[in-house]
Amino acid sequence: MRKNELDLLIERHNEWLKNGSCKKLDCSCLEMSKTDLRGKNLRFAVFYQTNLRGADLCGAKMEGAFLRSADLRHTDMRLTDLHNADLRNADLRSADLRAAVLRGADLREANLSVASLFNADLNGANLCGANLYGANLAGANLYGANLCDANLVGANIDYAVWPLSCKSLKAKIDKRIAAQLLYHTLRAMKSCEDVREVAAVLASEPCLELANKFHLAGECGIIERVRKYGERNIEKGGVK
Repeated sequence: MRKNELDLLIERHNEWLKNGSCKKLDCSCLEMSKTDLRGKNLRFAVFYQTNLRGADLCGAKMEGAFLRSADLRHTDMRLTDLHNADLRNADLRSADLRAAVLRGADLREANLSVASLFNADLNGANLCGANLYGANLAGANLYGANLCDANLVGANIDYAVWPLSCKSLKAKIDKRIAAQLLYHTLRAMKSCEDVREVAAVLASEPCLELANKFHLAGECGIIERVRKYGERNIEKGGVK
């Protein structure tokens, strides 16, 4: 599509947004790779199965946009507002989504492998079945996100907000993330280590061994083994 034609369609789309006149932008199934859409107002626009590979969408307003099954590989979507957007089955491999707003976005079965989601807002996003293999989620807000069956193997979740809800119980993680989550859990448990059941966990060498493999354990402090309730009684002359 030629730039002047697209600009006219976007102008008409903005009129539709303002007062309902003209037509909503519908670019379904079009070839739009490497198109410059930086900062454009594309709220509620339709890009069903559209090829936007390598497009510049940096800072675009795409609230409620329909991007289902769109090709968004290698797109620049930094600071893009995609809240409540429909991105089901979208191909976002290697997309740059740093600081993008994806609150409430539907990303079911989307492919986000090796995508950069640094500081992205994924509050309440539906990532059920999404592929986040090797994605950079450092600093991302995953509060309330649905991670059921999401593949996070190889992902970076440093400083991210991890959802402590049933929606994260079936997420697929790797050893690195397992150690990271376990480390944070055991460090918090240290505050109530006088409770017998807690002390038993903190005395478990396999648990501590895995937790201390957290890649920032050296910086945050190695977790030391706690003596079990019975071990402490023996030292005090009690009966085990």
